[in-house]
Amino acid sequence: MTSLLSVQAAGLTDSGSYVCDGSQLPADGTEGVKLSSSVDVTVWGFTAELKDVAAESGGVFSLTCSATGHMEASIEWIRVTSGEEVAVTSTSVYDISSFTTTATTEQIQDSGTYTCTAIFGQAYPITQSTYVAIFGKIFACIL
Repeated sequence: MTSLLSVQAAGLTDSGSYVCDGSQLPADGTEGVKLSSSVDVTVWGFTAELKDVAAESGGVFSLTCSATGHMEASIEWIRVTSGEEVAVTSTSVYDISSFTTTATTEQIQDSGTYTCTAIFGQAYPITQSTYVAIFGKIFACIL
């Protein structure tokens, strides 16, 4: 006998302990066999989606990438502007279950797509992106 549990489109709430119990009772009434097996499953992923940002040149904006998983993650930021990738310096704050990185910048040329990559040990990296638009100050002249 074989039993297969398949979870499609697993989400963070699917993390937990899964138990499989099985038994075989012989037809002749003799004592049967009971087996039990369990496995702990941790689904890793982002705890919130990044939101697009519009900020004024010379101001400050913050992007926070928060991921959770079964082990400590490293988080990297990349900005893509005009097809060129640039690593973004960031600061990291860790607690027991989530890993957050905040990137802050102040210049108009910092407009572009920002991608956050979370890497959990040897597992595949996960990424999410958002667009940041930096706009200049508007001056009006009345004649």
